[in-house]
Amino acid sequence: MGAADVVPGVSGGTIAFISGIYEELIDSIRKVDVKALQMVVQGRIGDAWSHVNANFLLALLAGIVLAFISLANIIKHLLATQPVLVWGFFFGLVLSAAWVVSRSIKKFDTKTIASLVLGVGMGLAVALVPPGETPDSLLFIALCGAIAVTAMILPGISGSFLLLLMGKYEYMITALTELRLAVICSFIAGAVVGLLSFSRLLHLLLNRFHDLTVAFLTGIMLGSLAKVWPWKNTVMTYVDRHGVEKPLITNIVMPGQFEGESQVVLTVVLALIGAAIVLGLHWVAQRSAR
Repeated sequence: MGAADVVPGVSGGTIAFISGIYEELIDSIRKVDVKALQMVVQGRIGDAWSHVNANFLLALLAGIVLAFISLANIIKHLLATQPVLVWGFFFGLVLSAAWVVSRSIKKFDTKTIASLVLGVGMGLAVALVPPGETPDSLLFIALCGAIAVTAMILPGISGSFLLLLMGKYEYMITALTELRLAVICSFIAGAVVGLLSFSRLLHLLLNRFHDLTVAFLTGIMLGSLAKVWPWKNTVMTYVDRHGVEKPLITNIVMPGQFEGESQVVLTVVLALIGAAIVLGLHWVAQRSAR
């Protein structure tokens, strides 16, 4: 999940879904509530620990933090030097993940299909919005954390991509690599508030409207493929506050129309590897469940 969340366009929630831990994750986060706090105040630490499924959450959090710390620089370098290959790998990953997630839909009817189409529309809308310039205040960083974390637990919506749209992706990557504690702590504080609030809504939707919710999430994943398509030509650029020129608007093109080195064969191979990883994770999750 941490490795996926580092990359703009890929959701950690997608990894949670295909590995079979998604609903346990949402339910565990939801249980970090007033009841758990009361248990702690009463000295019932063991009961509180069991109530929130803390062993599961801490193991997951440790893995996510480790991935963020160890992979941030690597991902940043690869996106700068080999963007086509990186996006090709994640295109295969997201496409196969959408198929895996859709398999949990029990019944396809008119409402489910409408929810799927709505999700595709939302995924496209988010994927095609150009990034913007935003302030660097700690309060805004906390707001970014609250917004991004809701996407991190949604299959198909990338928290990193929302950070990119808010102009804070590279800012947060730099903060992580330079260990700027004030920025990191502000982001984490916002993320905790957003996570505890949003997990309750998501738990309710999955319980009461499972097929509609999963169809919508599948649609978002399919729509988000526009973001991870490997071949895009830059139409318009902008200069950020540091004087660096960055892409503002890009067009999705076929490999033959791509202005750079298309690397079609290797990109397709990496896309297949990404798909194989997802299917392998799903197979292992199903086998463990049995």
